[in-house]
Amino acid sequence: MKTYFDTSVVVASLVDIHESHREAFHAVAQVAKGENKGAICAHGLAECFSVLTGTRPYRHLASPVEVGLMLRDNMVRMFEIITLNSEDYLEVIRSAAEKGHMGGQIYDALHIAAARKAECDVLYTFNVRHFRDLAPDLATRIRAPQLP
Repeated sequence: MKTYFDTSVVVASLVDIHESHREAFHAVAQVAKGENKGAICAHGLAECFSVLTGTRPYRHLASPVEVGLMLRDNMVRMFEIITLNSEDYLEVIRSAAEKGHMGGQIYDALHIAAARKAECDVLYTFNVRHFRDLAPDLATRIRAPQLP
């Protein structure tokens, strides 16, 4: 199964004090073991870096160098990195504008576009309601990771 990982899940998988760490870590472990294929967008990696180095309570858990190494060693090696080109970005912006989406919804819409581009079977996020609101056609494939 090909699984897309939103920033919220990647961050939780890397931070053991996160309330959803166990569920996120389990989902990443399935990729590490080859049970699932993982995907994340390049923009999502930048979001992870931003959250882990600039948001309380995470910013003091690791230095920017350590965060960079965690992302490179843990995510980039195991996950397919999906890149959106300028046409993809413009289409997401056009669609968001037409649908009246505002503010940070654009970032979730970019994750959805990357998951579509990668033809993922599942999109993991801890913001399920927000993602389903943006992509109701994918509602059954958008879910939070859970423990078995």
